[in-house]
Amino acid sequence: MKNKSLMLLLKLKEYMIKYKKYLIIALIAIIIFISILILILNSNKNKIGNSVSNLYNGGIATVEGNKVYYIKYGENAGIYRLKNKKDKKITDGTAYFLNLYKGYIYYVELNEKTSEFNIIKMEENGKKKETFIKNVDPQMITVVDNWVFYFQNDKLYKIRTSKKDKIKITEENILNYTIKDDYIYYIYHNGERNILARKTLEGKNFLKLAENVSTDFEIIGNKIYFIEQKYNKDIQEYEYKLFNMKTNGAKRKQILALPNDIGEINITAKALYYINTEDNALYQYKYKKGEQERLLLELKNNTSICIVKNIIFYKDLDVEDKVSILKIDEK
Repeated sequence: MKNKSLMLLLKLKEYMIKYKKYLIIALIAIIIFISILILILNSNKNKIGNSVSNLYNGGIATVEGNKVYYIKYGENAGIYRLKNKKDKKITDGTAYFLNLYKGYIYYVELNEKTSEFNIIKMEENGKKKETFIKNVDPQMITVVDNWVFYFQNDKLYKIRTSKKDKIKITEENILNYTIKDDYIYYIYHNGERNILARKTLEGKNFLKLAENVSTDFEIIGNKIYFIEQKYNKDIQEYEYKLFNMKTNGAKRKQILALPNDIGEINITAKALYYINTEDNALYQYKYKKGEQERLLLELKNNTSICIVKNIIFYKDLDVEDKVSILKIDEK
């Protein structure tokens, strides 16, 4: 019996030596196939219709690849596509909170006749426009991983892009949020201060990440960028600082002390943009170079700032139909 086992092992060894080259090639092919499969799955994971910073600024612009869409208001109200420095109107209507997701545009639209806000879904070219959900709150919507997140009666819900499985996410009074890796990251007010926290979409594993924060934050890679706001009793003003940390709250690091007279904010992967209400100017701070530059003058605190593909779309919320465009350099 031992001799048979030994002979079998010798034959197996001989076989492996003989076909070693082919076995290595087969193993490499399997590894490449698995790697490609993982990349495909990850590329679809966390696919989102717009950044949380843009959506919190009204979502007046969004981008997917080379496709840039933005909103105009007033007499020529509607959604436009920007291509080769020319814009083309896609649809009419008063729109908010643009999301571009898998060939479809999702947004909130004001029904002028009923004064209700509805979520609209349509193809990128403006065709097959339909009312996706009626009578929602006029607050940001987010399309991510084949789910549409929206507010209704001050509660956050999600529903599949196929219109199935409407689910309430939380009872908390959420001020701002985004979705990543089956977690909701959100800011809420606990009665005394703003809290940045996360939990699973099933409501489990609650984790407080930071407190005394503003309502602005962004997730970039595996880091959260957020603004700390603390009241200084000596000068009787709030002080603001930009921090980042890992998505589990570890390795918190201060990036920049901001002016006390700070207005609207937009956080991108390469830079922070903010309005200083003291001189009514828009500033850009580049993380990598640690450089700060004044980009625009004569803006107001309530100017909405959306950034896509090195373009700033900004709108004075007191002026009904004016959306302006500025090319920027983030290098």
